[in-house]
Amino acid sequence: MNRHELSRSVTTESGPEPKTVQSQAEQEYRAVLAIVLEVLGGRHPITLAVRNGIAYVLTEQARYGEAERAYRKVLAVRREVLGEHHPDTLTVRNGVAYVLAEQGRHGEAEQEFREILAVRREVLGEHHPRTLTTRRSLEAVQQVRDEDLGLRPLWEL
Repeated sequence: MNRHELSRSVTTESGPEPKTVQSQAEQEYRAVLAIVLEVLGGRHPITLAVRNGIAYVLTEQARYGEAERAYRKVLAVRREVLGEHHPDTLTVRNGVAYVLAEQGRHGEAEQEFREILAVRREVLGEHHPRTLTTRRSLEAVQQVRDEDLGLRPLWEL
């Protein structure tokens, strides 16, 4: 198992000390990043995957501001290299939207999820699992926003 695989397995591991596991995952990802940056450069798909992994681990640690910055760095390169409609670009955008929502920036998160959903519908189709996941995320953000505004669902009226 190489370091990148190890960092991914540590990320998905659960147990009695999730913060320790996440901290270890972050350390492993950062060690891998140093190597891939030197060997492959900053725009290589593996480098971007490692950077995305770091953003994910930061998200799991509820370090949302850091995670947002990390996701946005990956997103800038993915947009430039792969384009706006590439599934990997959309996945990173989804991470950005998620951390926006977790920071209470529901309006921004909702807008981002709406844009992602439109592209996923166009590229992947209405019933693709990633399209459905984005739709559910959008609905969840809208529900939280409505609750924040004191609005109740129609079925509760």
